[in-house]
Amino acid sequence: MSAALRLRLLILAIVILSRFVQTAHAEGATYSEASVKAAFVYNFFKFIELSGAPSKDVRLCVFASPEKREALRAVDGKALEAGLLRVRELRAQAPEEDCASCDAIFVEASDKKGSLEILSLATRRKILTIGEGPAFIQAGGAIRLYIDQGKIRFEVNLGQAEAAGAKISSKLLKLGRVVNPNENVGSP
Repeated sequence: MSAALRLRLLILAIVILSRFVQTAHAEGATYSEASVKAAFVYNFFKFIELSGAPSKDVRLCVFASPEKREALRAVDGKALEAGLLRVRELRAQAPEEDCASCDAIFVEASDKKGSLEILSLATRRKILTIGEGPAFIQAGGAIRLYIDQGKIRFEVNLGQAEAAGAKISSKLLKLGRVVNPNENVGSP
């Protein structure tokens, strides 16, 4: 599949997902914010190359609430360009051990102390982090999902992503907001 076609498909997916969230909310549908964010995370990996990944599959570890874990499990086994997205839970009691097999980690902001520990561990091990919460980028996160005016958006700390060995396509970067953690980010 050509790069131009992949970009068009990603843009279409993001537009559809944004409209889907608005429509689902207006119609009282049962689609959760967590499931839409999981779809974003899955689509991110179509435009991210992880240099340290030992296999073609991308191993996404999840440190989050049961709702977010369940939503991300729904994208487990989905096809990427060269392999599959593999999702597994990161155990709070053994994060050091579990992180050894992670290419990327999704970190929810609900457990502040645990989240900070996971972000620190991911930074030391050069693991790409995706998460949410107003201070995620300043705490060392690479890609943050947030809601702005009823739409899910994302911002990227490019320096942190590159330090984790991730090459993010310029096509994906054009759809989000590139931020510097030293600036005032995380307001939405």
